[in-house]
Amino acid sequence: MTALSTPAVDLGLLDDVLPLTGADASGGVLAGRKSGGAERELLRKRLESYPPGSALGVDFRSLDFMNFSYADECFGALAQEMYAGGIKDRYVVLIVSPGDQEDILEEIQVSLERRKLAMFCAGKAEGVADLRVVGELPDYLAHTLESVRPGDTNEALAERLDIKLTTCSNRTDRLARLRLLRKQRRQGALGYKQFEFFPVLPAVGFESPQPE
Repeated sequence: MTALSTPAVDLGLLDDVLPLTGADASGGVLAGRKSGGAERELLRKRLESYPPGSALGVDFRSLDFMNFSYADECFGALAQEMYAGGIKDRYVVLIVSPGDQEDILEEIQVSLERRKLAMFCAGKAEGVADLRVVGELPDYLAHTLESVRPGDTNEALAERLDIKLTTCSNRTDRLARLRLLRKQRRQGALGYKQFEFFPVLPAVGFESPQPE
């Protein structure tokens, strides 16, 4: 898991926190691909019921155990679907109990690493928190993510990082596809279209961007 050197965020700005339905029904023990696939379908439908731009927490705190098959079929496959363009413009933060559920996160970590994907997680469900990334996020992408300021364009970010514009564009595109970064289109000064970038959750003291 990757700890990010970014400002703390206010989890109160999450649009909602969704419980893992299967955790209550199973007494906190989740296992098997069939059950994982069923939970993924429920999560997908619930995510799609919220408007574009929504940032949603998925609450793990009632969970005692999750095996790899469940983690891969539910969260690995969900992240794969989102990366491929499904469930458009929704963002997910996994909510865990600090220090008590690292073994559960490890199963998701392995699943996402194998798929070369990543998701946000936080060790609390409300208040100010630091975000971590579970899964695979190379150092150069983590550094790019940490460097984004609200409203950045690729041109501004490339200049700050002292990298080529095409390199910066490739990085921000991947971060946006991973749903670790918001990407919004706007009209440029001479009528051309360009993108602006915003954190999924704004740092404390900043307002959340409004979806177009």
